[in-house]
Amino acid sequence: MDDGSAVSDIAETAGEVGSTFLGELKKIGKVAVSQIIGQGQAQTPTTDDLAKLSDKDKKFSDAAQEEVRARIQAIYEEHAARRKKEEMARKQQQAQIGEQKEKQEELLGKQQKDMPISAIEKTRAEIKNYGAE
Repeated sequence: MDDGSAVSDIAETAGEVGSTFLGELKKIGKVAVSQIIGQGQAQTPTTDDLAKLSDKDKKFSDAAQEEVRARIQAIYEEHAARRKKEEMARKQQQAQIGEQKEKQEELLGKQQKDMPISAIEKTRAEIKNYGAE
């Protein structure tokens, strides 16, 4: 490989990069000067351009509205499911409390039946004694 050809290739590549860089700087300068002077590159949009932009905006708005509606619907469904779950838990808890009360009342009723009343026992003894006289 010849050192002279390698150096010439490098110099050529550097020159291309430099010219590209200088070309970009010239473009930036022209744009800056035209903006300062007031000669805009901006053109007034035509009715066709406005119609296209309006259509794009409408499509985007419709899609965004549907997305928001879907999110809101999902929130409502999640809330309804949570309320239903809480209601079921509340009903189950009330049913358990009712069952406990019934069991307690049943136990109290059995205890009252099993427990003799002292007044009744006293009269039974008196009745037995009365008949003995």
